[in-house]
Amino acid sequence: MSGDMKFITDLLPEGWREKARELNAFRRTGDYLKTPEDLLRVLLLWADLGTLGHTAAFLKMTGDFPMSKVALYQRVAKSAAWLEWLTVHFCREHEYLMERPEWLRDFRVTAVDATKATGKELYTLHMMIELFSLSVAEQILTDASRGESMTNFQSVQKNDLTLGDRAYGSITGMRWMEEREAYYVFRLKAKAFNLYQRNEKGHYVRFDLTEKLNDWEEGKTLCFSVFYRQGKTYFPVRVCARGKSAEEIEKGNKRIKASNSGEKRGKVTELQSVYNKFIVVVTNLPEEIVAGQILELYRMRWQIELVFKRLKSILDYDKLQTRTNLTSRAWFHCKLLTAAICEHYVQRGAFFPSGPDAAERFPALVMAGIRSSLRRLDVSAFGDFSR
Repeated sequence: MSGDMKFITDLLPEGWREKARELNAFRRTGDYLKTPEDLLRVLLLWADLGTLGHTAAFLKMTGDFPMSKVALYQRVAKSAAWLEWLTVHFCREHEYLMERPEWLRDFRVTAVDATKATGKELYTLHMMIELFSLSVAEQILTDASRGESMTNFQSVQKNDLTLGDRAYGSITGMRWMEEREAYYVFRLKAKAFNLYQRNEKGHYVRFDLTEKLNDWEEGKTLCFSVFYRQGKTYFPVRVCARGKSAEEIEKGNKRIKASNSGEKRGKVTELQSVYNKFIVVVTNLPEEIVAGQILELYRMRWQIELVFKRLKSILDYDKLQTRTNLTSRAWFHCKLLTAAICEHYVQRGAFFPSGPDAAERFPALVMAGIRSSLRRLDVSAFGDFSR
């Protein structure tokens, strides 16, 4: 295959060309873009090259589509809805995105994340994504010194249900949600805050979660209704946990060793070892929603986690170039679609480089193949992706 779009378009959901016309992204009016393939290539190039100016210059230099920046901007803005449709349906077909379970019908389910971003200066990009539609619920830029916290998100509303990793599992974040009559499922960091239970006299006494987690068994589910304290007030919270597999535990230990610093570098402490054996979350969801449902919901967040990892690691999503509503929406879904395509080829392992760091290099090589396809270069040097 030499520089065509089949490398990408063969993976797209059925009816994607017709949907471009239906959503008014593509209207053939005698201009340079003759097919939906042409439009998609230009959009993905724009997201990868970074700016309207760079993209217009590249297209003029190659002689493909000598479009002005204004014409390109108009194409991008009109394509936002189509790009969202493409991304959502691609992710559903390839099981990065699950259908909404019936018990979640009354919630707007979102996932939150943040990444350091570069521009003229360093800042932080905070994202809130609707889990079952991949729509951007909120996206804000802050000073780089502001950390990950639910308090960054002003759009939280009643009956929202937000999923977040350990950075969001704090008393401040939990109270932020509860004060807005919203719900949360946050990953719990070891010793993030003290937990309490009531004794037979009605007194609040410390609850030792570590002791409960010592009895590991793969797939074992635990659930405790306990309390946390802010000031002199105790608030109810549920702690749910599920035992990891031996393989997951081993991978977790490797990550811990790599991330530890100082005296702990290259080691796994006893406390880290205990918590690494379970997925542990805290939630304020009512008792009728059982632990199995809560943990399955959190697992759904991890199904798209690898895609978000590609956004951060090799797609320069942190270098946000656009702030307007429609173009920002188009930018996000261009990036997310590319990340999902990349993840598809990584998981298939159509070819694999050799060497000790092969696993780390493989996603970058796949992305190089995608970029070559968009630029109409020869992608055969990157392996047989069609297998």
